[in-house]
Amino acid sequence: MSLEIVQVYGVASRVGLPITGLRRFGVPPGGAFDRESARLANALVGNPAGTLVWELGMANALFRATSGGMVAVVGAPAPVTIDGRAAPAESTFPVRAGSELHIGPPAEGARVYVAHRSGLTRGPRRLATGLESLSAGPIRVVAGPQADAVNWRSFASDLKVGMASDRVGIRIEGQTPPHDIEAPSEPACVGAIQISGGGGLLVLGPDGPTIGGYPKIAVVIDADVDRLGQLRPGSRVEFLEVSLDEARTLRQEREARLTRQCAELSLVARTA
Repeated sequence: MSLEIVQVYGVASRVGLPITGLRRFGVPPGGAFDRESARLANALVGNPAGTLVWELGMANALFRATSGGMVAVVGAPAPVTIDGRAAPAESTFPVRAGSELHIGPPAEGARVYVAHRSGLTRGPRRLATGLESLSAGPIRVVAGPQADAVNWRSFASDLKVGMASDRVGIRIEGQTPPHDIEAPSEPACVGAIQISGGGGLLVLGPDGPTIGGYPKIAVVIDADVDRLGQLRPGSRVEFLEVSLDEARTLRQEREARLTRQCAELSLVARTA
């Protein structure tokens, strides 16, 4: 089964797992911004983790199913209907060939993920726990290579997401000081927080540049990148510094938890 877009207002992308090993050629990793939601959506319908899903960024979208099967919608809370009837989010539901799936813009968060699989239709299955990517609290970071270039810790808690934010990067607005630091371009990664000469902050996203010359004052830890992907314009943001060892431990714990959850969902999907 596939879902074809009939109409969309906003941003709709087909995304999978990040691509690795090509940054040296200037190719960003791409992939789902909220990897947790994308992987769980695939697991709910029994798809392999890397199966492409639809990523809707603050979008109002109408899909049509070309054949029967199962659909899962996971991520930012958004109204979902099938042929005009309300359908549950963070759950699976059957669709028939010709069914129309409408997903409205989310009331909170920024991105919704839609997974689909052809085959037998089954009863609904829901996520047993809430999404970590939608949890509140500070975004955790480690100090960047130019952490001492500006006193960034002094303004780390009085910030908000700017309107000019997308998959390339999240613009952060606040009382950030300008600077005149010049440095050669160097490798940059997803989650790197750069400060421009005018004082603006940009947190690099999955489609962001692979190199950059602005000072990189901090880096969002891997365990919180999914939360970064769910920040919407106007959201308040606070950065909390943690150690590199803490960041590694949190990454390992997150991956183990998500892998276990996806394995359990996939097993149920294949045997139900």
